[in-house]
Amino acid sequence: MTLGYSLTSCDKDNPIPPEPETADTLAAPVLESANISDSSFTVKWKAIGGAEEYIYLFSGEENTIKETFIDFKGLEADTEYSVSVKAVSTAEGVTDSEWSEIIVKTLESTNKEPEPDPDPDPEPEPDPEGLTFTIEDEVITCTSISFTFVPSDQTADYSYILTDTETIEPYEGNLEEIVYALIGYSGGADILRGTESIIFETNIRPGQQYSLMLFGYDGQEITSDVFRHDVETPEGEINENITFEMYANVLDSYSIFVEIYPSDNQAYYFFNLITVEEYEYYKEDLAQYIRDVCAEVGISIDTYMKHFASVGPEYDTFDHLTPNTEYILFAVGCEPLDNDVRFFTPQLYNGDLVTPSDSSGTSR
Repeated sequence: MTLGYSLTSCDKDNPIPPEPETADTLAAPVLESANISDSSFTVKWKAIGGAEEYIYLFSGEENTIKETFIDFKGLEADTEYSVSVKAVSTAEGVTDSEWSEIIVKTLESTNKEPEPDPDPDPEPEPDPEGLTFTIEDEVITCTSISFTFVPSDQTADYSYILTDTETIEPYEGNLEEIVYALIGYSGGADILRGTESIIFETNIRPGQQYSLMLFGYDGQEITSDVFRHDVETPEGEINENITFEMYANVLDSYSIFVEIYPSDNQAYYFFNLITVEEYEYYKEDLAQYIRDVCAEVGISIDTYMKHFASVGPEYDTFDHLTPNTEYILFAVGCEPLDNDVRFFTPQLYNGDLVTPSDSSGTSR
């Protein structure tokens, strides 16, 4: 299983630790594995209060990161790997956490070499121009899509792109044009060979149409017709009693990082970071905030909620904020309606979120 990437209209940034908590010794991260394939996996953990960054040990090398996850790629199939992580801080009187270790084993290869034929026939030459594809083991949830790609020629190089269907609709008569554009936008495309299983978990949203495109690819040119396969994710659920675990960290004068963990990973909710003044104005009817934003920018509430209603955990960095300003982080269960939205009981982040003054004298 390989972790796939998708190109959609909304991106989320990488996690960074939340605000410090008073502690003499930092808590050790609780490590979990995810997205395990035959050549890659992810190790993740919840942010540790008071941690400024994390040190991890892998294959005898130490590295430092601020995120709360690590992606490992280019690994051997069916092999055990050890990853150790500890939380660190430069604050006076605060001691680094103990090391936490996790052992992760990659999956067996989905493209094993066949047993040698004692009297083999000459191998056929690859025919990239005649390359076709079938899709197997399709699994679709509100926030993930997985496929197994089976090319007609197991020796041919090929690649893939998943994007929201509305992006490619203007190019239905010329998919090559949009494929080249998306490859350029993403800085390249993975090259696969043989049967591969892919799971897409980034920027997949409920109730949306997505288009998978598969095509022969030599690293520079498309070498076959573009195969297109459309799917639609199911709608999220409505849960009036959803609650949230929230973390936040003021990064600098202009940005705050937040993490949201809902109690129900299938239910719709909305979260945002607004000034105290905005919250005081809208707190009796937070849905009116959405209505006013949509009216100001000239989009429908349906379009807004399509892109910003959430399902499952979310990580986001709010930037372009105002220095020396107090903000409120809230999350609230919601029900998308016909060009409107109904909010349930909101929950506020329990902590102060104040951006410091900009000592550099610059502005953004």
